[in-house]
Amino acid sequence: MTGVIFDRPEVVEGTQRFIQEYELEHRATVIGGDYSRDSIGKGYDLVWTSFTLNHFRGNLDPIIRKIHAALNPGGVYVSLAEGLTDERTKPTMMINAMALRESDLWFEEGEIAQSMLRVGFRSVHSHLMQGPQPHGPAAIDIARK
Repeated sequence: MTGVIFDRPEVVEGTQRFIQEYELEHRATVIGGDYSRDSIGKGYDLVWTSFTLNHFRGNLDPIIRKIHAALNPGGVYVSLAEGLTDERTKPTMMINAMALRESDLWFEEGEIAQSMLRVGFRSVHSHLMQGPQPHGPAAIDIARK
């Protein structure tokens, strides 16, 4: 198994050091870029995004479409993201943070899954789970091409 780690250019140097430290150069490579503008590569069996889609909340379909195109037939896309539930009234921690920031970066329940289906994924399974701190509850959406 091999993997490609795509991240912002300013952090890939640190990622490369970890790969070298654990002697994984033959199994892991790093690409630096902005996945809203740059190529993310292609031919993947799995793509995982974690707490990054909120930056594209108002324009989600193009990003999900790019991920769909990068996957092999039958490939899987997993998204882990903050999510609001109960008609955008929970979790309280995220509602309070949204009020303090005066911005709405968090997804409504099902919003990412709906985008996945719109751009051509054939199936999506969604679950709510306890996300890593400090994120609180998170939505995990698993889509198959």
